[in-house]
Order: sequence, then structure tokens, then C-alpha cells
Amino acid sequence: MRKFFTIILSLTFIIMYLTNCEKDNNYIPTRSVVVESYVTPGDSVSIQVFQILQYTSTDTVTKTIDNCIIQLFHNNKIYQVPFVDSGLYILKGINPKIQAGDSVSIRFEVNNEIISASTTIPQKPTNYTSTTTSITMPDFSAGFNRELFRGQEPIELSWNNDDESYYMVVVKPIDTTNNLIYSADTIGRPRIRVFRNEPSISSYYRLEIFNFSYYGYQNVILYHLNPEYAALYKFSGNTSLNIKEPPTNINNGFGIFTGLNADTITVNVKKSSK
Repeated sequence: MRKFFTIILSLTFIIMYLTNCEKDNNYIPTRSVVVESYVTPGDSVSIQVFQILQYTSTDTVTKTIDNCIIQLFHNNKIYQVPFVDSGLYILKGINPKIQAGDSVSIRFEVNNEIISASTTIPQKPTNYTSTTTSITMPDFSAGFNRELFRGQEPIELSWNNDDESYYMVVVKPIDTTNNLIYSADTIGRPRIRVFRNEPSISSYYRLEIFNFSYYGYQNVILYHLNPEYAALYKFSGNTSLNIKEPPTNINNGFGIFTGLNADTITVNVKKSSK
């Protein structure tokens, strides 16, 4: 299992929420600790811990919490998650060996408050298939035009989902030094471009050709998600007129501690021969 790319910026959501709460004098949040962790079989367990601090009605800052003693509970054993740097704690994947179906929980103390969370690792997606593993991009020598994709069939992805679980498709380049397909479209953006769809309970997805950002081999990853991940992904922020607390499964805190599992299909994106 490849290390999971962080695709939820839950810290941004929390800052937005607390800033809006500060604008409403009648609503004072009592929690300020934010936890972010995505647990997958075979990987190290990484846990990021922040604290949100407010100085004025418009200024909200974050401070990493570097002195936590984080305990991880798995298969009736307790592990201490070592501190690494800047609020990041990592327990190497050699021990414990977390597998699909396992329950995992964490517990630590901040300012005399017990922060805790638990999750279950979903099963690996089953019968994940693709209609093709090779595509050829149109000829862009005269410039990019969406009409050039007319007549090209999307890649049809499918998988089993009898229990209506949440799934999400993510496209990541294997080699980020490969040429970008739309170089002019990346001005002012990060070099690594990743596509993802919104989590859904579907068993099918049509991946359009123009969703690829790089030439060469791409990992088309299907993530099996827990409901708490989908809920946080869909959280759209608030205004001072409509204060809604962001979804979280962290007791006495905000953020997310959730299990993930995935399967991968590799697709070769080729340049036009014209």
C-alpha cells in the first residue's frame, strides 16, 4: 500500500469554522485541538496534532503540539507513537501490523483534556476493473482545445459495492518528472497535480481523458472510505450567520482519525503520434 496522499485539508476547514465563530459573540468554541490521521494497512501511522489560537476577531493562527504522549491501541496492545517534528507523530509500519477489519484507537492528553478517537480499517476494494489501461492524448501542437477530446471514450472504472460504502477515485503520477500535459494550465500552481472525485456510494466511475495531468504511467487509485471521511470532505464551511460545527470523530477535539484501504490500476498516458 502506497503512503496515502493527504487529500482533506481539515485544518483549513477548522480555521474557517473557528474564525467565523469568533465573529459571532454568542458562540464560543470550547475545543481547539485538531487531529489529522489516515490509517492504511501496511503503512506507518502518521498523526498530525495542532492547536488553533485566536488573537483577534480576524486573526486565527495554528500552533503545533509537540509534547503529546500519544498511545495507539491495536489488538489488545498499546504502542506509544513517537514525536518526529512540528506536531507530527509517526509509528513505523513494522509494528503494529494493521490489517483490514482491525479496530484502531488513539488517546492522549492536552491541557488536562483527554483527546481520543477510534476507527476501523475498511476492506480492500474488490473486483476493481478498468475498460483500458492505455490511452493516447489528442494532438495539442496547435494549442489546447476541449473539442479535441470529442469522440474519445472515458475510462470506465467499476468495483463491487454491495453494502453501499463510500469510495473515491484518485489519479496520481508515478513519475512526477514526466511532462505535464497542459503546461500553460499550471502557472502559479504546485508541480504535482492530482485528480480526485468526490466520495460517493457508487460502484462505477467514468474517468474523462482530460482529467489526466501528466504523460506516462499514472496510478488510478480506488480508496474505500469510512463515513467520517466522506462527511468531512463534504463540509463546505460556514458564515457568521450560519454557524455549523464541522464533522469530526475526535473526542474533545476537531479533525479526523480514519481508516482507509485501496486498490490501484496503472494507466499509460501516451502522446499523440501526429
